[in-house]
Amino acid sequence: MSFFLKKNYYEALGVSFDASQEDIDQAFERAKSLFSEGSEAAYSLYSEDERQGRLETLEEAYKTLSNRDRKKEYDEALAKATPHDGTYEVDLGYIFAGQGNAAPLPPEPVRPARGYRKAVFTKQISVLDKSEAVAAEQLKLLSSKLELANRKTGQKVIAFTSALKGEGKSVISLNTAFILATAFGKNVVFVECDLRKPSSLQEYISADGPGLSEVLKGEAKLDETICSLEDTGLHIIKAGAYNENSADLIGTAGTFEVIRGLKQNFDFVLLDCPPVIPLADMSIIEKLVDGIVFIVRAGETAKELVKNSVESLEKKKFIGAVLNGAETKLDKYYY
Repeated sequence: MSFFLKKNYYEALGVSFDASQEDIDQAFERAKSLFSEGSEAAYSLYSEDERQGRLETLEEAYKTLSNRDRKKEYDEALAKATPHDGTYEVDLGYIFAGQGNAAPLPPEPVRPARGYRKAVFTKQISVLDKSEAVAAEQLKLLSSKLELANRKTGQKVIAFTSALKGEGKSVISLNTAFILATAFGKNVVFVECDLRKPSSLQEYISADGPGLSEVLKGEAKLDETICSLEDTGLHIIKAGAYNENSADLIGTAGTFEVIRGLKQNFDFVLLDCPPVIPLADMSIIEKLVDGIVFIVRAGETAKELVKNSVESLEKKKFIGAVLNGAETKLDKYYY
């Protein structure tokens, strides 16, 4: 019986075409755990039928890619696939039974996942800290809303910003990226877009090599800046080296090319952006994204400042606001 996949088997398991059997084994166990009973994937609002269907697809993908003859047959069928209605669907009836409609190969990634440089955590993030259980639950809820919006409307490039510096957008956006990559099994890239005062990655993650500023200056290629974070499915691009000209780079045409390239190769592109005030950077970035999440530090940011900042953003792209560090009672003049 023919059925369709939005992703081919390699994408379903999250492995490259030249993955080893060990890579396939590990990817299968990781992917299977996402949809098992009690998994964090429950936050994704999958129905029981949807969850079971994904588990069956993962099983079939694993059996195919682990069997030399089946894998060879599958690869040959993919190689012969031709464009069909502009989609990337694969008709398994066509592949295994010689019937149905062919479908094209997905676009090649920027670089096979195994080729990315490695990055490591140097400090524990909130979602992994047992003492931050309440915050972790709220971050998971935020991630589930973004995942649901992605499935319903296709939003995948999300900007995180705030009215002022120091409201927690960097920490919240990094935690959200981690959850989307690990709990929801998404291929996520987190990008430090505040080239004036980057802060999110240097405190939590160690990664060598060039960053976004080097790409925008023409000193490095985009794929050279991408780092894979400890086999989590999360990739990061740091801001890069700062100099007096870095502040002007975000307004160049290269920023559009970077985001377009990442959007083609990742499920989610999360941007840790500069604050709205007093800079013009965010007004440039918001034109390139699908959605905006606004972070407010509870008890510190004046309501009028928040109101003016939100009103300056494109309403059709505004996803919502996150109140960071909230308590039961707050001064009426502050959020």
